[in-house]
Amino acid sequence: VKLAADLGDTENAFIRATNSSRDFARTITLTFEEGRKFAMSAKDMTAAGVALTTTFTDFTFTAADARGEIVTATAALAKLGMSNQATAQSLQLLTKSFGQTGVEGAQTLANLEKFAENLGVPLSKLSADFITAGDSLAKLGDNGDEAFRRLAKASKVTGLEVGKLLNIVNQFDT
Repeated sequence: VKLAADLGDTENAFIRATNSSRDFARTITLTFEEGRKFAMSAKDMTAAGVALTTTFTDFTFTAADARGEIVTATAALAKLGMSNQATAQSLQLLTKSFGQTGVEGAQTLANLEKFAENLGVPLSKLSADFITAGDSLAKLGDNGDEAFRRLAKASKVTGLEVGKLLNIVNQFDT
C-alpha cells in the first residue's frame, strides 16, 4: 500500500515538475518495476524523467515503450556517474545531430559508459567532454560518436583536454 501511495506521489510530482499528462507520468510508474532490478527508486526514475522531459525535446514524442527504455537507461547511467541532465543533453545531441533515435542514443551512452571504464576515465568527465565537443562533432553526422572516441583516446594519451584538442583541430577546419 505504501509503495502504491509513493508511486502516486511520484507521478504527481512528475506532473507538477513537467506539466505532463497523467498518462505520460504513468511512464514513471511503469519503468519503476524495471528500475527496481537495478536498485533504482521511484525518485530516481522521476529525476530521470524530469531531466529528459525538460531537456531532450523528442522525449515527449517518443512511444511509451521506448520512453520507458530511455528513462530506465538514464536512471541507470545516473547510478554509474553520468548525471540525468548530462544524459538528456547527450540524447538531444545524438538525436538531432547524429541521426539516432532516442533508444539508439541511450544504447550509445551505455556503450560510452563501457568505453569510459576501459579508458580509465570517470563517466562524468567523459560525458562532460562529449557535451562540450558536441557542436564540433555534429559536423560529422553519424560518424561523430566514433570521432569522439578517437578524440577521447588522444586526450588520455596526450594529457590535453578534449576542448584543447578540438581547438587545435578546428584551426585546420576549412
